[in-house]
Amino acid sequence: MITAPPASQLRSILTAPLVPIGAVLLTATAAVTLLSRWVDVPQDPAHWPAVLGFTGIQLVAVAAYFGAVRGAGIAAPRFTAAHMIGFAVALRVVSLFSLPLFDDDLYRYIWDGKVTAHGLNPYRHAPQEVVLPPFDQLGDAAADRLAADRQMATLDRLNELWFEDNVERALFQQINYPHIPTIYPPLAQVVFAGAYLISPSSTGLITCFKLVFCVFEILAICLVVAILRQLRLNPLFGLIYAWHPLVLKEIAGTGHMESLTVALTLLAFYALLRKQWFPSFLVLALAVGSKLYPLLLLPLFIAWTFRLRGWGSVAGALLVFAGGLAALYLPFADAGSRLFGGTAAYARLWEMNAGPFALVQWLISLVTAAGAPTITRVLFGLGMMALTAVLALKTGSAQPQLVRAGLFILAGAYLLSPVQNPWYICWFLPWLCFRPRWWLLALSGSALLYYPHLALISTSTHTGGTDDWSGLLLVTAYMPVCGLFVWEIINRKRRV
Repeated sequence: MITAPPASQLRSILTAPLVPIGAVLLTATAAVTLLSRWVDVPQDPAHWPAVLGFTGIQLVAVAAYFGAVRGAGIAAPRFTAAHMIGFAVALRVVSLFSLPLFDDDLYRYIWDGKVTAHGLNPYRHAPQEVVLPPFDQLGDAAADRLAADRQMATLDRLNELWFEDNVERALFQQINYPHIPTIYPPLAQVVFAGAYLISPSSTGLITCFKLVFCVFEILAICLVVAILRQLRLNPLFGLIYAWHPLVLKEIAGTGHMESLTVALTLLAFYALLRKQWFPSFLVLALAVGSKLYPLLLLPLFIAWTFRLRGWGSVAGALLVFAGGLAALYLPFADAGSRLFGGTAAYARLWEMNAGPFALVQWLISLVTAAGAPTITRVLFGLGMMALTAVLALKTGSAQPQLVRAGLFILAGAYLLSPVQNPWYICWFLPWLCFRPRWWLLALSGSALLYYPHLALISTSTHTGGTDDWSGLLLVTAYMPVCGLFVWEIINRKRRV
């Protein structure tokens, strides 16, 4: 028989510092949801009233969030991890009713999912090829290839899929970079296909995809709590990830697929902590098969396994990793070189909201403007490889050392990336639950300025004017991060 909790227990929960903060976050989340419904074109990044309204709401939410992080250590004993997760679920339920705001990645997921669900290869053709544009819009080589492909049943079938449903076609027409094949790895394609197949109708596709990603996110939150308990840390610090306003907006609200990779990476990490060597490497392969950045953790996994089990276990685990990854990619291998065509274009061309990368690239451009982007990418790539190698080699056999190395590898990947989209904070944010660092928390909060930064760039692009403010906005975003970083170093030296 289920009985109601005693009044004193209920009062203890409701008067905990985290409850009013959670209520503020719920209110802010509802406000963002209503804002997305009010805007005529929610994905338009240059809709300034919406951008300013959203930024104002999120500033309040981020301030409340930092209060929650501070309050996690002093919460009433009755406020448990279950209550924290309950708030996290409620926040995501509210966000599910939001339309994708200032972003259009979800429409690519839906197209990829439809293509894969119909047994076709999403890597073979970019969306622009599927709708068969006039030849004069393409280069000669592309036109020649299309002339041959027009006779192929595959391209004809893709064309039918594009046009067969008016609601879906309206979504597909909003796909960004339609001339580039998909950049998302095979496991992501399988999940996209599953989300497409379980959607009850074309009008429910957006909600269905977001719901799938929310399931993975709740799994990720539960894994964070499990890892915190494995490390004998306060499980309430899971709210560092679970209650973050930008995570709410970008996954449950806008429908980014980051939660899939986060959940798998955390599961691999949890298995490694529990010394389940082969399962940890297999799940890490699945994580890489959903998005490539967890590959940076492979040297750390190898080094830690070697220290505790020796080269025999490392060799077996690497075979499991390679086999798992091969099993994901082989079904799509008929795409040939195009299997990695979108990824190569992303690595070569994308640049957005990049702080350190933009600064170094500007300095190099003072010497050689033409080669600055390539030189900067090479330097930062080598720097990331060096950071990963050093952390892997210096990490001992203690679990806290493994956690610290994982945090700095993934935070380094974000900091050194030429693309710092706000949903990329999910790369390192769960690891802050295990090793909180205020300067990295500030970095996650400063990602909020991405939206006015994007609005400035979009406005100048559409009007043909000059963008004089986005650089200043980036500097503003990094000022508190640098200040807290210096403060942390000074305090550490004083303690020593």
